[in-house]
Amino acid sequence: MDVIRSLTRRSQIGYHVAEAEAWLDASENGARTTLLAYAAFELRLEIERIALELLARIRGDQLLAEHYATIRSFDRMERRIYDLEGHQLELDLKVAFLNVLLEQLKLETRIQPINLGRLRRSWHECSELCHVSWSLLVDSPNQGSVIADKYLAMSEIRQFVRTIVDNGIGWPRIADPTFADLQARYVARTANDDDVRAWARERGIYATETKSGVTEFVGVPVPRAAG
Repeated sequence: MDVIRSLTRRSQIGYHVAEAEAWLDASENGARTTLLAYAAFELRLEIERIALELLARIRGDQLLAEHYATIRSFDRMERRIYDLEGHQLELDLKVAFLNVLLEQLKLETRIQPINLGRLRRSWHECSELCHVSWSLLVDSPNQGSVIADKYLAMSEIRQFVRTIVDNGIGWPRIADPTFADLQARYVARTANDDDVRAWARERGIYATETKSGVTEFVGVPVPRAAG
């Protein structure tokens, strides 16, 4: 049995879910309960890595060793994100706000909303397999139903996490004061999608993308309205 993908840890996003997938595939639908626990551990780490990525995007910098007190647990990162950008509904509205502009620019790219509550529940679900109670449960007469339930749960979490990783994690960081004011009104529900579209037509907007030091226009510019 050869399921080990790496013997040294990696920091890039997606690393841990790939490790989890290897362990999950080798677990024989959870019958190899040790491998199922290994998959749960890696999924838990990927959930933390997603929260870390979102927090770094919000802060606009890299989170280094000196930020250890914040990044040492999912709960602390979740609280810090809420402190910086508001509760889940505010997070979702800020993402939706920028996606209206991306739609106006005819860009296929969208920023995906990250459901921190669901991530937290998934993290705790994975944690149940990372304690000694898991060993006791799967070495008991009712192990069959327990294993089936947990294998299904880990498979669903794996798909949830993989979707986030594959779609990428971004965050709208706004410098223009009028745009920031519009976003604030959008989050407060005093402005809507039509107001965002009207703002884009009034100002005129375009998008650029920089790759390997080369900046190019992308999408379709929205021309400034005449007059």
